[in-house]
Amino acid sequence: MRGYTLIELLAVLTLFAIGASAFAPTARRLADLAAVSAAREELVAILGEARVVAMEAGESTVIVVARPPSVRIESRGASIRSLGLGGGRPISLDLGRGRDSVSMTFNGLGLGRFANQTIEFGRGGASASVVISSYGRVRRR
Repeated sequence: MRGYTLIELLAVLTLFAIGASAFAPTARRLADLAAVSAAREELVAILGEARVVAMEAGESTVIVVARPPSVRIESRGASIRSLGLGGGRPISLDLGRGRDSVSMTFNGLGLGRFANQTIEFGRGGASASVVISSYGRVRRR
């Protein structure tokens, strides 16, 4: 008969388990980095959409809420779009100066009417940030 003994199978499974346990922290870091990067890109997309809405409607406001992490666009008193940041993956949001929410208003030219904003995203050991200038330009960090 041909085949493997139980001892040989257990030895291979043990080696596989050791290799997988060495890869687990790296996989966690990559998952954390992917979560914060995805949340950052969701916010950047919403900001771009808000500028377009402002140019079409004359004005729009983006409201970012830290807990739970979410963002929404409002124009002329109506909610245009609302989105939870992180896509179901838990992230933390730091809006600076201990604020729970921040609003940014864009005028009919798509330019911002607010002070510069830095929004930081975090999960585990990974972090990312977005700096929004008073003109509405976005810089990823």
